Amino acid sequence: MPLFFGDEATPVKSQNMNSYAGFLYSRTKNQHSIVGFLFILFLKYMTNDTLNLYFNPLFKTGRWRLTRVPMIASVAILAGQSLYAVEDGTHTVTTNSTANFKGILMEAIAATDADYAVSMKLKFVAVPATNDAEAEFAVGAGTFTLADVGKSVVFSTSLGLAVDTSGIQARITRYLTATRGVCQFNQDIVA
Repeated sequence: MPLFFGDEATPVKSQNMNSYAGFLYSRTKNQHSIVGFLFILFLKYMTNDTLNLYFNPLFKTGRWRLTRVPMIASVAILAGQSLYAVEDGTHTVTTNSTANFKGILMEAIAATDADYAVSMKLKFVAVPATNDAEAEFAVGAGTFTLADVGKSVVFSTSLGLAVDTSGIQARITRYLTATRGVCQFNQDIVA
């Protein structure tokens, strides 16, 4: 069974590590990119494929870019957490008052990592490349219903959105379940 349907890379299993390869995975006349396959293996190796992602970028052609950004020292961060740019040039987890969202961490930082206490270590982050870049999100606070689609809200923490709190950090675009939805991050606050 193919991982993606249609002309664009659309994840079949949004909470599966395979969805991360969508931006590299191309489909041309039933030939699939070896780069996408290798990237899936890389991410499974990096994470042991045991993640419960909070934010999950929906990699569609040209809407997200994967880049390495410098991270703050001595902060453990799970893959799938949202990040913002700190004034010193490093990045750390967002809060409900963060105004300079950067992206979604794709490579976990654990306290047992050799470079855990190193400032400016480079980690992979998915960064929105367009206004319509979408990400699946976890509901961090509030009661999520179909009526919430179209609302602008804030982060509850770096783990999800506060769906009942008005704000400018993200706009809800789709309802999936009572605990998961799809959003776009407001481009005017993307660093």
